[in-house]
Amino acid sequence: MKKLLLISLLVLLNTACKPVQQVPIQTKTIVRDRLVNVPVPADSSWFYALLACDSLNNVYVKSFNESKSNTINQNISIQDNKLTGKFKSNPTPVQAKVHDSIVYQEVPVKVPGETKTVYQMRWYQQAFMWIGILAVVLITIFTAWKLMKK
Repeated sequence: MKKLLLISLLVLLNTACKPVQQVPIQTKTIVRDRLVNVPVPADSSWFYALLACDSLNNVYVKSFNESKSNTINQNISIQDNKLTGKFKSNPTPVQAKVHDSIVYQEVPVKVPGETKTVYQMRWYQQAFMWIGILAVVLITIFTAWKLMKK
């Protein structure tokens, strides 16, 4: 009895329907180049001045040394014995060329042709299908019940 039940269960589980055809999947890649503005960090400079006084107590610059980049404008002046320095940085925007790749995957491809019904099951075939499904469910429940009973 057990062998007959096992064989019928294996036969029922190994039966299958015709597999469904898969729609071809396509991968689409878009490559483009573009210019992007890159922020430049703040620039720096330094100024060293040796100041001296004359006999009338007027201050003058005896010597100076400076280091700066081309993007810095400076204005240094001495008025009323006060040294005034104005430094202005003109940041130049830097543009970098960026290479972008955008990949779109699993884009469904339209298959040309009309949708056509190849085979329509008749009423008695559908009835046999549902009877078979009911039989598989009942056999599974019966097998589980027998195994639980042991």
